[in-house]
Amino acid sequence: MELKRQLGVNYGTAWMVKHKPLQAMKEADDQLLLTRCNVQTVTFST
Repeated sequence: MELKRQLGVNYGTAWMVKHKPLQAMKEADDQLLLTRCNVQTVTFST
């Protein structure tokens, strides 16, 4: 609600202004974790 008041926009716009950058940061962080992760392939014989 504070962001809504400070920007002088409606709730939906304030929510989007806040969450879009957070989502982008999360996606970038997730991608970084995937590139740093050394995944080994395990083969099971039956």
